[in-house]
This record gives sequence, C-alpha cells and structure tokens, in this order.
Amino acid sequence: MSANHASNSTFDFYLRKLAVFVAKNPRDFVSYVVLILSPLMLICGYLSWKLIQLMEQEKKEQKRKGVKNANIAKIRRKKNKAKPE
Repeated sequence: MSANHASNSTFDFYLRKLAVFVAKNPRDFVSYVVLILSPLMLICGYLSWKLIQLMEQEKKEQKRKGVKNANIAKIRRKKNKAKPE
C-alpha cells in the first residue's frame, strides 16, 4: 500500500513540476513538444506512404491474377468444347 502511495506522490510531484514549467515557460514548452513530435510525425507520414504503396501494389497484383485466371478459364472452356468425348 505504501509503495503505491509513494509512486502516486512521485507522479503528482512531477506532474506539478511540469505544470509549473508550462506556466512559467509556455513558449519553451511548445518548442520542446514540437521538437519531440515532429520526427515522430515524419516517421508516421513516411510509414503511411509506404503502406499506401504496398496496398496499391497488392491491388494491382490481385487484378493481374484475376485477369490471368479469367483467361486460363476461358482457354479451358474452349478446349473442353473442342474435345467431344
């Protein structure tokens, strides 16, 4: 019980310290947030772009396979009609 209480008070201490820092230096806080989040947003954008590229490639491949299978089925139907057994 006391360990949980100690961790809550530690968390409260750092939360209050952060609130005081934000109140005293809002411009620095915003600049730190932008500095920390901008690389993460760039990574997120790059990974989203790669995902879109992979999805488009997969879609093209599925379409190509569908056309190929349709052509194979068409040829097989013609062969079956040509061979009277």
